[in-house]
Amino acid sequence: MKLYQERILISNLINGIGKTKAENAIINLLENAQWNFDDNTVSLSKDDGFDDLVKYTTYEALLAKLIQTAEETYNLYLPLDAEFAEEQKEKFDAEDLVNSHLSEYDENLTKLGWI
Repeated sequence: MKLYQERILISNLINGIGKTKAENAIINLLENAQWNFDDNTVSLSKDDGFDDLVKYTTYEALLAKLIQTAEETYNLYLPLDAEFAEEQKEKFDAEDLVNSHLSEYDENLTKLGWI
């Protein structure tokens, strides 16, 4: 029983840390996004380098990049045990996390004609 309880505790800790780190990565990208209303694009920094920007021309491409970033960031905090890591991945909903923060930018997305 003790091993099971330890596993649950570790699971909750990993999930919490990974989710927080993924959420912070998404917040950082969106807060530093350049909304280009003239050409209907959004530019995001590449690899925390604010000088290197990647331009996104569709909502789908932006959403895919944000989800990818959330998943990759979350995965950095997974345990080495493959089976246990897979269990943790199943608990994480990157799309929901991204949508919850992207909704704060609905006005900008509307101006771009993306929603």
